[in-house]
Amino acid sequence: MNNRLVNCFRGLVLLVFSFSLVAAQGGFTPRDVNEAQAWRIYNQYLTSTKKIDQLKAEIKMKRGDINTTSKSSIGAAGADPKDVEQLTKLRENLKIEETRLETAMRVWDEKFFRRYGDLAESAVQIYDPVTKQNMDKIRYRIIYNRFDPTKQEDPSAADGKKGGRWTLADVTRNVQKDKSYTPADWSGGENSATGTKSYQTINTTGTLQIVAAFNWQGIPKTAGQNEKVNLKINLNQSVNTETGYGSWIKVYYGEPGGVESDGPSAELGWRDAGKSVSAQSTFVFPSGSTNQFRIRVYCKIAGDVYEVIYLYKLDSGSKSIPTSTPAVANWKGDWQSTWGNLSLEQNGDVVTGNYEHDGGRISGKVIGNKIIGTWSEGPTYAGPNDAGEFEFTLSPNGKSFTGRWKYGTNGAWQAKPWTGTR
Repeated sequence: MNNRLVNCFRGLVLLVFSFSLVAAQGGFTPRDVNEAQAWRIYNQYLTSTKKIDQLKAEIKMKRGDINTTSKSSIGAAGADPKDVEQLTKLRENLKIEETRLETAMRVWDEKFFRRYGDLAESAVQIYDPVTKQNMDKIRYRIIYNRFDPTKQEDPSAADGKKGGRWTLADVTRNVQKDKSYTPADWSGGENSATGTKSYQTINTTGTLQIVAAFNWQGIPKTAGQNEKVNLKINLNQSVNTETGYGSWIKVYYGEPGGVESDGPSAELGWRDAGKSVSAQSTFVFPSGSTNQFRIRVYCKIAGDVYEVIYLYKLDSGSKSIPTSTPAVANWKGDWQSTWGNLSLEQNGDVVTGNYEHDGGRISGKVIGNKIIGTWSEGPTYAGPNDAGEFEFTLSPNGKSFTGRWKYGTNGAWQAKPWTGTR
């Protein structure tokens, strides 16, 4: 082969290699070793997370095959040795892939997090005006936010938007009643709920019952852009008289009206009376968005739902992140209210008080310029007739409030408002 042919061959190989590299990177070629490393870690994250999901599904399937074989034979000895060997191999591969993912995320957090954000944001799609297509956030930032090791820019500004901090602006609670059977009786607040459901079906002579308690931790009052948040949930089903229905709790988060991401979820079936389950997960508050953001906790018993929605707004007027918690509205003092004199005590964001009508009591939590909580009165101080929920909103000058109230948790908000002045 002469030199001209050799050179042509080498050129062709180089061209094919370069084309393959660019194609594999979606048309992007790293401009230096740092970007090349970021790109490798990003792709390793995508590959590993996909493989881990696949391996977990295969392990679950293989474990089911082994259980089926064992039950149809003589105990565990009935399991096919090949199935056991394959299950062991799958678990080994899962461990290897989880180690790869852990290593990739550790290196990323040490070197690239402040520049490009959390790798989990690769699940978030944004519009790229250059290609006129949607692109995930991490890919977008690597391509357009060139890496400079001397300038560890906050990724909140990577998409050309102002900085800012997410602040909890409102908390609302909703109850959806079972339309087929007697609805559950709910009680609860911002971080917990308990539901009791007693009803009869056509095929039963006695009363069926489900009693479940839900609680969740980790909902922040304020969070920075790209800030990681750890959510934990727990579900305890103390009673379920084999109704065929179970209880579950799930957390969703995302922009109102948009596609919501998966948060932690836990479920107990109709044979799981006296059992508790827990789950947790991590998500990242978005960056560069002026839209509202929400976390939605969804508690369900059969056809009944208790839902709490936390609504956040982005304070984009300042790029600085405050190091202290914003001042809590002051509710302490005596008020002339719709239901007589109302005397309030306040400890941080917790407010308790008494009012004249039927020896009334209230207890609530301050969220922004609101108190959200429960009221109760004599003689029973119990729902649904002598207790319920309320929401008070403080005026800008702090001298008056407007509010609403309802009986129990299933009732509608009453037409008569609950107002007060200092």
